[in-house]
Amino acid sequence: MEKKRILHVKNSLPYDGATVIEYRLAELLKDEFAFDWFLISDEEGVYEERFRQLGGQIFHCEYFKKKYKKRFPSFAFYSFLRKHRYNTVYFDTDFSGRSYWLLLARFAGVKQRIIHSHNSKTEGGINPVLHWFFKLIMRFSVTDYIACSRAAAYWMFPKDKAETAVIVKNGIDTRLFTYNPENRRKIRALYNIPESSCVLGHVGRFCEQKNHSKLIGIFKEFHKIHPDSFLILIGDGELKDKIEQSVSELELSEHVKFIGNTDNVAAYLSAMDVFLLPSLFEGLPISVIEAECSGLYVYISDGISNEAILTSNTKKLSLSIDDKDWAVCIERDLNSVVNNERMESVSNIINKGYDIKESAKIICNLLE
Repeated sequence: MEKKRILHVKNSLPYDGATVIEYRLAELLKDEFAFDWFLISDEEGVYEERFRQLGGQIFHCEYFKKKYKKRFPSFAFYSFLRKHRYNTVYFDTDFSGRSYWLLLARFAGVKQRIIHSHNSKTEGGINPVLHWFFKLIMRFSVTDYIACSRAAAYWMFPKDKAETAVIVKNGIDTRLFTYNPENRRKIRALYNIPESSCVLGHVGRFCEQKNHSKLIGIFKEFHKIHPDSFLILIGDGELKDKIEQSVSELELSEHVKFIGNTDNVAAYLSAMDVFLLPSLFEGLPISVIEAECSGLYVYISDGISNEAILTSNTKKLSLSIDDKDWAVCIERDLNSVVNNERMESVSNIINKGYDIKESAKIICNLLE
C-alpha cells in the first residue's frame, strides 16, 4: 500500500527540540506516512538527510521563488501547492502569522490544514494587533489545532480553539533516557570531572529565549559555594560565541564544558546532577522531559508552563530573583540531589503520557 504523503512546513530543520520530536514521530510512523518538508529558509538543516532516509522529500522555498518567478515566499508556497497536490499540510510553528500561509493552502485546494503550536511566545516578539489579526485568519484557514501544551495553545490560537485543541505531548523514548551509571562514569572521565563534583547542566540552542546569560550567572554564584562544580552546556546557536566569551571573562572556562550538538544527550544527562532551564518563555520543552526521565533535579523559570513539572524533583523559580537566590536554592537541595534514586522517575514520565509512542498514536489518528 502506498504511503500517504504529509507536507510539513517550517523555517528549517536544525538540531533543536521540535525537530528531534518531529523526526522521532516520523520514524515511528514511517510505515504509514512519508513526511515531506517545505522549508522557508534556504539554510541546510542537519536533519534534512535523516528525513530523506525515511522517504521524505525536502523542498526549499528559494528554489520555487526562482522557478515560479515569485517575489514573496508565501506566493511561491501557493504556486508549489498548485503543482504538488497534498491532502494535508502541517505547520510546525511558534508564529501566528503562518495562518496566512494556511489560508493560501486552502485556496490551493488542500483539504486538511494543521497548525501545531510549539511555544508560548515567538522569539523576537510580535505586534499584539497583528497577533490578534492572524488569530482571526485561523478561523478561515485552519482545520486542526495542535499544541505541545495548553499554555502554547492559549497563546497561539483563538480562545475557543485553544480550549479544544489537541494536546500532543512532547514525548520521548523513555528507555533511552533512563539513568545509566556507566554513561555517567564515561562522560565524567572524558572531561576529567571527579565523581565527587556536582555537575549542573543545560540542553538548548544558544538563543535569546534560552537565557544563557542568566544560566551562567547562576553557575557563577553556585561555583562560589562549590569551587569543584562543573557546568555542561549542550547545543549550538548564534549566541554561543558571546556566552563562551562571558565564561572566559568570569574565569570559569575550566569548569564550563561546551559540548555542541550531540546525538548522545541521554549519556550527558546521566553525567549531570542538576538540570537548569531559566528560559524567558517555552511551550513545553522536551529537554525538561528528558532530564526528568533521567531522574535529575530540575530547576525551571516561571516562563515555563506548570505542565512541565512531572516529578517532585522539579522546581520553578522566578526570573526576577537574583542568580544567587537560584544558587542558594540548589545548594539547599544538594543533600537530596546526592542521595537521589534516579531510576524511579521513568514510571512517572510514562504514566503521565510522555512516552513518544503515545504521541505517535495521537498524530496517526489525526492525519487524513
